[in-house]
Amino acid sequence: MIGSFDGKTFVPESGPHRTHYGSPYAGQTWSDVPRSDGRRIQMSCLRGDKPNMPFNQQMSFPCEISLRVTPEWIRLFAEPVRELETLHARELDVLPAGKMPDLGAECLEIRMSLNTAMATPDGSEIMNIHGLPLVYDQDARSLRLGDKAAPCPDSGEELHLQIRVDRSSVEAFAERGALTLSAATVPDNGAPTVVFGPRTGGYPVKKCEVFELESIWSGNL
Repeated sequence: MIGSFDGKTFVPESGPHRTHYGSPYAGQTWSDVPRSDGRRIQMSCLRGDKPNMPFNQQMSFPCEISLRVTPEWIRLFAEPVRELETLHARELDVLPAGKMPDLGAECLEIRMSLNTAMATPDGSEIMNIHGLPLVYDQDARSLRLGDKAAPCPDSGEELHLQIRVDRSSVEAFAERGALTLSAATVPDNGAPTVVFGPRTGGYPVKKCEVFELESIWSGNL
């Protein structure tokens, strides 16, 4: 909810508005890292089955949350923190649309722009991640990850996506953080982490960058 707070009373001005969809809940935020940094950082719990484990949750990627002015007025945005770029191990080669390779690396960051103005009727699956289809429906203006769906903000003729793939989760960010859609997963052993769909759902790819991510663990714990 967007509003004002005087230290005692919150007065709502609009909302509620939703930014996060899918598995995340129990979001926690912190700031002053240091205070001069100015950012508000958020992490959430992701719920999902973890076979043969004594737990069923994990933490999401940390995101910077911010307020921005949109055509619908002020809204909340959430984008992965810039520090995650230090985990880039190498950039993977990606071939033109229709010939994109299967990606077997465990942890990935995918940055993609789709030309939605030139869609063809060749299906709707952009890619399959850990067995979950990622689908953009231009007519319904929705983004779907497996059985989880969310309304997608109007992107005009180009849809910007950032997808972060961990060992047992997928988090998709649309239109630079206007929408986040997350799912906890159980990947199949030996299966490719990411398989691009035929012609990436019929939407020509204007840009696609794929980075393999290193582990955050130093081995000295």
